[in-house]
Amino acid sequence: MLLDLWRISILAGLIISHTSAVYPLPVQNSKLEKLSTHMYIYHSNINVGIIVSEGKALLIDFGNGEIESILKELDVKKIDLVLFTHHHRDQACGLKQNADIQVGIPAAEASWFENVEDYWKDPKYRWHLYNFHPHRLMLTESIRAKFHFRDGDTIKWGPAIITAIETPGHTDGSLSYIVDVDRQRYAFSGDLIYDKGQIVDIYSMQRGGDTVKDQGFVITDYHGFMGSRKQLVSSLTKILEESPYILIPSHGKIIDSPGKAISTLRRRLDKCYESYAGFSSVRGYTPGILGEFEDPKNKLPYRGEKSLLPFIRKIGTTRIIVSQNKDAFVLDCGLPGVIDSIKNLQSEGIINNISGLWVTHYHDDHVDAVPEFVKTFKCPVYADVNVAKVIANPEAYYLPCISPAVVGVTNITQNGDSWRWNEFMMTAYHFPGQTLYHGALFVEGQGFKILFIGDSFTPYGLDNYCTGNRNFLGKDLGFDYCISLIQKLKPTHLYNQHMEYPWIFDEGQLGMIKTNLSSRLKLFAKLFPYDSPNYGTDEHWVRCYPYQQKAKRGSTVNIRIDVTNHSSKPKTLVCYPEIPQAWNVNIATESIHIPSQMDGSSSFTFKIPEEIVPGLYVIPVSIDSDYWHLAQFKEFLIEVL
Repeated sequence: MLLDLWRISILAGLIISHTSAVYPLPVQNSKLEKLSTHMYIYHSNINVGIIVSEGKALLIDFGNGEIESILKELDVKKIDLVLFTHHHRDQACGLKQNADIQVGIPAAEASWFENVEDYWKDPKYRWHLYNFHPHRLMLTESIRAKFHFRDGDTIKWGPAIITAIETPGHTDGSLSYIVDVDRQRYAFSGDLIYDKGQIVDIYSMQRGGDTVKDQGFVITDYHGFMGSRKQLVSSLTKILEESPYILIPSHGKIIDSPGKAISTLRRRLDKCYESYAGFSSVRGYTPGILGEFEDPKNKLPYRGEKSLLPFIRKIGTTRIIVSQNKDAFVLDCGLPGVIDSIKNLQSEGIINNISGLWVTHYHDDHVDAVPEFVKTFKCPVYADVNVAKVIANPEAYYLPCISPAVVGVTNITQNGDSWRWNEFMMTAYHFPGQTLYHGALFVEGQGFKILFIGDSFTPYGLDNYCTGNRNFLGKDLGFDYCISLIQKLKPTHLYNQHMEYPWIFDEGQLGMIKTNLSSRLKLFAKLFPYDSPNYGTDEHWVRCYPYQQKAKRGSTVNIRIDVTNHSSKPKTLVCYPEIPQAWNVNIATESIHIPSQMDGSSSFTFKIPEEIVPGLYVIPVSIDSDYWHLAQFKEFLIEVL
């Protein structure tokens, strides 16, 4: 691609020496690091690269905007060019674009810089989320770019020669920049790696797209746990082939031994994925999808199915319990066809009255048709309190597979609530397996003890292939808690809403799952730089409530920032929404003190100006503490009427 007069090729005789620089060189500002005569790094919310020449600066990424005041210390009078590695907000949110600043972006992510308004308005990025291309950390306003870089594009700026290489993995279109300056070679790798052998998260790696050989099955992003790990490692290897002196990631410390750091990361990713793969339900749904990681020595043995119980019927993802008097109690309703099937059962005299509907979890294939079901059969709706708050107000949440269907829950259950239904005793439980917003129904009667577990387990293991669902690692958390409950209740049958036949884990298998989860906690703890790996696996440890709301001009709105403290110690954080400047609204920052393993929140109230143009507004939220500096880490939406 021709980049005006800037596109050149590196001369065959260019010699790069890796021995002449003194690294690091001292500077007065503790956040500013001098790497060589013309090259600096500023450690803000991200690591910003600075190349200085004749009073001008070329920046690699931009961060939250702090960089502008720091440039004065380097006698920089003008930012000439900003090159971005990828489209995430924390890389670019501080840029106040003007005609003097030229911008270069990855060509593969051009629309995620230049046309973000269409992204936010498109319902396919809001509801029924099974595909996560692009990752949701989008800019709130578009940035215009002069240059669209592709693999191998090279520019000369001042004393530097800069080559863009395509390095997908953290995002689909990420670029890295190889910078030759002052007889040194530096690599700016975006968020492909964090420090020595670590990454910032795995929820940005939730990717599908692999095709199972001879089956023609394409896996969705939803099922693609750590799906971009091979792509990420391949991109890091590509950087390594450029022989950089040092590697500068967007987050974390500068890496002075790139080869060792990348090798460590590759090994850790493989171990983490191997721990997941041997106990994943994906093995049963799509045989062969996990390839070389389906190691017979490191996987849960398949548990054979049990015979169907005659009083339980299945239609799609719906289960129907039929009592001796032909009353029916239904679990989930994702498809309108279920309603017609139940009407047919009634007309055939197989069932009579519909006594109630239990919703196992919020996913669209379990709730889409619930409003029509309730309208048709006029029955009460039961759900665990954690499920009820999502399905009753879905606009308030941003989660995978979420449905816009609003479900009025008439019977909200707490953990352990019991009631008698005909010859059955029913007990409701919170069951945070496949998702935090999940319940289980324990049904005892006719000589059986049945646990309806929604989608959390299959005979092959755990349905934990989507990080956005919020399934936590740790003792008495997530699947570990669910296994403990199964051990306590000792059901005779486990029923998954998708699987035809029931089964039961024996004590040996339950112990294997617990051991695997304990080992997985330790493996992921090494992969992330945090004091709990759940910060790297839980995409929603910070969230805004409500996520989306409607408001009239001149009205007052309320927003709550909820934070989960996954750490073993209390945490204090400062959070603040960044209201558009044109609204002329001042909001003080709020501190949140959160006990260990608990949720905390901070609430904000502000008024919508009378004069603003109606439309959808994306309001970002930043988080700060002695450790976290997360610029525009989350967002909420206001549709101004």
